Amino acid sequence: MEKSKVDIALVIIHESIHAYLNVKFRSPTIGMSIANINNMDIANCINTYYNGFSGNQTQHSFFVDYMIPTITEILTDIKDSLVTPQEATEAEYPTNGGSIIYEPLTTNPPSNEISDVQVQWNWITFFYYFSFTGLQNCSAFPFNFPFQTLNDYYYIRYMSAFNFIFNP
Repeated sequence: MEKSKVDIALVIIHESIHAYLNVKFRSPTIGMSIANINNMDIANCINTYYNGFSGNQTQHSFFVDYMIPTITEILTDIKDSLVTPQEATEAEYPTNGGSIIYEPLTTNPPSNEISDVQVQWNWITFFYYFSFTGLQNCSAFPFNFPFQTLNDYYYIRYMSAFNFIFNP
């Protein structure tokens, strides 16, 4: 299956972060330093929590806990290189008179029945949700998207809309 430029960009960003974390894990003094996390420098944090030897805490949990804003920012900054004008128009102004994303009929917990209230496409919100791609199985993921919450609802809706537009 052919992947979109957005998918490919995320894979490159994701794997680059893995590479950087692996270098910092093995040689903490190489490269730029990262601000303290929980009163630990990056090497101590990775060694303590995210090296794959501490239960379910992995580098992917580190991504969820600390890297999502950075990934979102990178994708937002390069959006115009990744998204064609046609794809942007399809997401922002869907054809056939319908929005791709609708508000749920009820919100606590959200209903699978949707209302007729359309949700305006938001690229930053989309890139935020999209940044979690590949991280769904780590222990930190469910804390951001508890089952049957609005965050879970919109995550699923944005990802479905993305696949409909970018990976038909």
